[in-house]
Amino acid sequence: MRTKITFKWLEDVDACEDGVEYYKTLGETDLFRLIERGIEDSELDYCNWLIARCMDHKQALRYALYAAESVLHMYEDAYPDDNRPRMAIEAVKAVIKRDSKKNRESADVESCKAYDAFYSLCGRINNAASLAAYVAGSVAGVGYDQTSVEAIAKGSANAFYYYTGSLSCIDDQMTRILRHGIKMIKGEI
Repeated sequence: MRTKITFKWLEDVDACEDGVEYYKTLGETDLFRLIERGIEDSELDYCNWLIARCMDHKQALRYALYAAESVLHMYEDAYPDDNRPRMAIEAVKAVIKRDSKKNRESADVESCKAYDAFYSLCGRINNAASLAAYVAGSVAGVGYDQTSVEAIAKGSANAFYYYTGSLSCIDDQMTRILRHGIKMIKGEI
């Protein structure tokens, strides 16, 4: 886990030029202060990109899991008899508890089932429910890829938009996810 952000490190991890320029204007190297400043400035995509790359694997899984769990109700409210997204999330919890080949294989299987739930909704009205199923499938298949973790958090925030019809809900959800990530890295949760 990384909490000091340097310009060299940003270059090493292929940060976009705009992101590097934004962080330069802040004149800060502490991850937590950078994220809080980014939240204040509504630079949530930069913050999400950064925090996902500063976590170890278990933290990244927990970050993605939090994002997925926060929108799962959108699917379950619309499709109470379909537990595929829930099972994908439960499989991830098993991996977090004990990272074994068996648990990872189970998570892969449950990921495919949650994606099936998502694809069965393509073209239907309920975009929030379909995004929730997609996010659940994604979290179960996340592996070790920070880009996927970043996309899961963004997908969760977008599901809130479809659920409420309010663009401000995207920022609110992303802020909740980022602050949860900060608490995880600090060891507060």
